[in-house]
Amino acid sequence: AMHDLMLPETPDPRRRINALILDDDEHDRSRFRRFSNQSQLSIDLHEEPTIERMAVKLEQQCFDLIIVDYNLTDGDGLMALEQIKRSVANRASAIVMITGDSQPNLPVRAFRQGCHDFISKEDLSPGALQETVLSAMRLANERMSQVLMDRLQPLIFEAINESFHGDAFKAMLDKTMNEALRGRQEGDAQMPSEGISDFYTSYLADYKEKFGEI
Repeated sequence: AMHDLMLPETPDPRRRINALILDDDEHDRSRFRRFSNQSQLSIDLHEEPTIERMAVKLEQQCFDLIIVDYNLTDGDGLMALEQIKRSVANRASAIVMITGDSQPNLPVRAFRQGCHDFISKEDLSPGALQETVLSAMRLANERMSQVLMDRLQPLIFEAINESFHGDAFKAMLDKTMNEALRGRQEGDAQMPSEGISDFYTSYLADYKEKFGEI
């Protein structure tokens, strides 16, 4: 049904999550692996230490989740977000930024550039990781659902408009109205309303066959 597209999928923690972590610190990546294993999430974790190597990985795979450290040797997390947005296959991935810094404006800047959630390394734990990951994936799904509806809505209205103005519609309308008028001329007072009712029933069935329920 068309309205079902508006309902974002609730992430299932049991589903395997294909994830990429960008962090230049091996200790932090190891810590993240340990916490992900201790959580109830099923994560296939890929690791890259630089934005350059992450860019190559983004061309090779599609990820459900991308975890980005803010402090990197070849840039920062905001630069990484820009790189992710340039990846056609991964621009809709859920993105979580992690940092050991306490920059007050950083979360706001990250969210504006497409990040879905943000967590401090000090607050990282198996439970916090799971909550943050599921929250980010839920928000990513919501945003994607909205994007799809924004793109589909004009196409749907155009299809409806063309259907109402198409030759098939006009032919059906002419036939129904002629039958209704003929019935009225023959003294059948119920024919007009019945004919119009039959017309709408027929057209609605044709519409549902083409476009589904809305």
